[in-house]
Amino acid sequence: MYCSKCGKQNPDHINYCQMCGAPLGVTQQVKSKQEFLKDYHSNHPGYYVLCVLSIICDIIGAIVIISKIMSTKVYFGYITSSQERELVTAVIIGVVFWVVGSIFLIGAKGMDKSANDQYEQYMSGIVSRQVHLVSSPILNDSWICPSCGMRNQSSMSSCSQCGAKRVSNGYYDNHKVNEWQCPKCGRINQNYVGTCGCGEEKPK
Repeated sequence: MYCSKCGKQNPDHINYCQMCGAPLGVTQQVKSKQEFLKDYHSNHPGYYVLCVLSIICDIIGAIVIISKIMSTKVYFGYITSSQERELVTAVIIGVVFWVVGSIFLIGAKGMDKSANDQYEQYMSGIVSRQVHLVSSPILNDSWICPSCGMRNQSSMSSCSQCGAKRVSNGYYDNHKVNEWQCPKCGRINQNYVGTCGCGEEKPK
């Protein structure tokens, strides 16, 4: 893949130009689980339909039973046989609605599980891609980005993962002249500080 800004040819698996740091093509933004599930359910409206039907069935079942109990007149602590039959019928109808509602709910939970499985596959793909990038054969002659942790070839002037610029000592010059950035934790320290709070010594 050629960089549209400087014209340098880059490997197809990287997001930013090795020479100038310009984005290559469309960079993928990793979605949070909440965003992924929201998009998944939006593309599968049946999930919301099943949830709504489940709630409706539960409400109808409760209304049928409660309304029949409230309308049944009790005479001296007893009800007639016809009232008893009507009450039993109402309970059966209510239970049937509850069962149907439970079936709809099970279907919704099944779709929710599928959404979570899809998210796990999505994240596995992201991680696999990052592992592929990090595990590229650039072990001896390389430098590590303190911003994103990506290992880059020494010939690269920009990080192939996040696109930040590299300076002569192999670290990023995105801070003031009288400061230095810890390559381990990314913390900005004053130049007179010889060791970062995380224990990492100032690069020579």
